Amino acid sequence: MSLADLIVHIIIEETTRKEIHANKAKEIAKKANLVQHQNR
Repeated sequence: MSLADLIVHIIIEETTRKEIHANKAKEIAKKANLVQHQNR
């Protein structure tokens, strides 16, 4: 694996991790909104 390939791989992995983190945050927000809505 060349250095350029390694850099690309790391960038892709970092982007994927950020997307996963953002999706988890959205799920938590949806659940919080649902619970808040049910309590009213």
